[in-house]
Amino acid sequence: MKAKKQLMDDKSYDLVAVLRQLSTVKDTWKGMLDSFHIICDISLKHHGPVSMGSSMKLMILREFLESCLSNNPNLESDYNSLISSCSDVVSAEVPNSLREIAKSIKDKQSFRQLTDEEALQVLVKGNDESGYRELDPMYDTWKLNPIPCVQTIKGLLSGNETQLQPKAVKSVDQVVDELKTPLTSVKKLLLKKLVLPWAQRGIGYRELSKYFSVYMNDIWRQGFRLLAQRMAAEGLIPTADHFFYLTVPEVEALCNGDRNSLILSRVRHRRRLYPQMGGYKFEEFIKGPQMRPRNFQKRITPPILSTGMVQMKGTPVSNGTVSARVCVSEDINEAHNIQSGDILITYSTDIGWSPYFPLLSGIITEIGGTVSHGAVIAREYGIPCLIAVEGACSAFKTGDTCVLDTTTQTITKVQ
Repeated sequence: MKAKKQLMDDKSYDLVAVLRQLSTVKDTWKGMLDSFHIICDISLKHHGPVSMGSSMKLMILREFLESCLSNNPNLESDYNSLISSCSDVVSAEVPNSLREIAKSIKDKQSFRQLTDEEALQVLVKGNDESGYRELDPMYDTWKLNPIPCVQTIKGLLSGNETQLQPKAVKSVDQVVDELKTPLTSVKKLLLKKLVLPWAQRGIGYRELSKYFSVYMNDIWRQGFRLLAQRMAAEGLIPTADHFFYLTVPEVEALCNGDRNSLILSRVRHRRRLYPQMGGYKFEEFIKGPQMRPRNFQKRITPPILSTGMVQMKGTPVSNGTVSARVCVSEDINEAHNIQSGDILITYSTDIGWSPYFPLLSGIITEIGGTVSHGAVIAREYGIPCLIAVEGACSAFKTGDTCVLDTTTQTITKVQ
């Protein structure tokens, strides 16, 4: 919290302002290296321990619930209800803000008919109207490319009014009293006063530490972009975009005056390979150097129940049942295909997906855990969600009508 206040809230560190005072590419690169310890040591050293602490608290919460009844049929639903009660989640600020903007627009019909660029100008100017990968420096942030946010606002205005309503927050007492698991008076008191509030704080702190890491990474991203522009201006690389296909030693060599033609030859080769390699998916846990991408088409054979019906199982992290159209988006660059009310099927989510969550009626991810971004936001908005549905992106296709049922832990294609 102290580091966040100093570097993020007080904005006491501005890497780009420091780099702009340097005149040459070589000095700019040295300035980037000198700032490395600030970006990595300060921002990243917090997220690991906080994440471990959050996971341990959730494990203890689950063990506490399991100790109340053996073979508890309501264990999963009650556990999800408990961890859904955390309201101090910083990732939820993005969809909340978009909701408020959408609600403030007076002529909703006219706004929906504008092009994305026209709608952006309306929002920027006021006028009485009120693709992004979070850790990849190659991709524009929403500040540089706000069009995905505009598209989400237009999508919200196309749906029903319930999508514009915030989540009804329940108190700890309400959540505990609604549990189906039988609790003794002592255990109920412990759960209300100690165990659940303690676990809730863990979830909130984990999201906050991730938020801080992403913010600091964006400072690093801005420094990279300035360096890339200067390298292009000095003729070291053809365009600024070429910078993101260089290795660190190659950047060092170019900044020190080594104009080796082999470097740019390798860059051209990597640019050709990137679309294919960017689509690789790997196992959630990988050990050793032999990392091979998983092949969904060959490995996954979803069970077929009857003619045209396909069903897969996963782990529920947010309760509910919904029948709706499916949108399969393996990558956030395909998120523009999402329609209001869709069930999103994707490999995994990060904070870059946040603007799209208000549009969804369900979420399926192939990987993730109970405190992954998709699970946290799904619980925050009461969106039914299954994780660990391996191969879902290849088993279903956009336009399928599916039933997501967290009670049976299944996603089933019915049409």
